[in-house]
Amino acid sequence: MPFVKREWVDRIPAAGKSGRRKFKNVETGVETLYDVSMADDATTAGDEWNAENMNDLENRIATYLNTYLNVQSGTFTPSITDTGYYVETKEGTYLKIGNLCYITIHFKSTSDVGASSNNITITGLPFAPFADEEQQLVVGHTSKFTPSGTKMAVIPKRKNRIDMWVDTGTGNTPMTRMTHGNSGEFEIRICGVYRTV
Repeated sequence: MPFVKREWVDRIPAAGKSGRRKFKNVETGVETLYDVSMADDATTAGDEWNAENMNDLENRIATYLNTYLNVQSGTFTPSITDTGYYVETKEGTYLKIGNLCYITIHFKSTSDVGASSNNITITGLPFAPFADEEQQLVVGHTSKFTPSGTKMAVIPKRKNRIDMWVDTGTGNTPMTRMTHGNSGEFEIRICGVYRTV
């Protein structure tokens, strides 16, 4: 969400008591009230600490963050290709600053509804990716997918999606659902930053 400004309000002393100060004698414990005023030569040029100046600062920060940096945050619902499971959890969060978007994605299921060997692809990104470069995200966790190896989440050039790949050690191949051990849950967690248009 955008930067939320706070409205500052001057603290107004009671009438006639703007300079009232209480001093306590630490030896005797006696408290005495004094009216204190500032000498004309006791200050130098500078900005006052007051509500008007604080609100001006808030406005300038808000303009910079919300207009020039275009800070946005929120949630989105990603989609995943048919995995042969009923997907109960489809969660996504994003924080976009300028043209960089940090996302987290989480899929989870505990229901097996049939075999599937589709390549795993994720759609529904909150902002369109920059078209002229391939971008890679971090795969935090996967289960029930094959082949074995290092899982990768890649946004291809000129595509508004994430393709799941596996580095098997001898090359990259698309990630698919396991063809054995299909029962139980599957889970995918992804995070990372991608450049938007």
